Amino acid sequence: MDKKYSTYLRPLTVFLDLLILNLFLHYMVFEPGYMMDASKDLRFIIVTNMGWLILAYILNLYKIFRFTRLVSIIRNLINQVAVFFWFFLHFLSGLIYYSIKKAF
Repeated sequence: MDKKYSTYLRPLTVFLDLLILNLFLHYMVFEPGYMMDASKDLRFIIVTNMGWLILAYILNLYKIFRFTRLVSIIRNLINQVAVFFWFFLHFLSGLIYYSIKKAF
């Protein structure tokens, strides 16, 4: 019985990317005394993960195959990270602006 493990390549890649993203959020954004409070953590994580997945779908990040060249994979990943951080910074700056506006 011959099994094709390449069918697990895409879900494993998505899982690892989201794991790395959530670890980054945990250690860089949600440190005690930082910008976020506990009531907004879950919503922020959901929006961030959905933003990553939507951008990955739009930019075709996970359309990789066994024969895809490493240079192409790295280029797609750099493109994804750049667009995502642009999204992340704009979302975060809007959130900070809203919280400052609400405070005054």
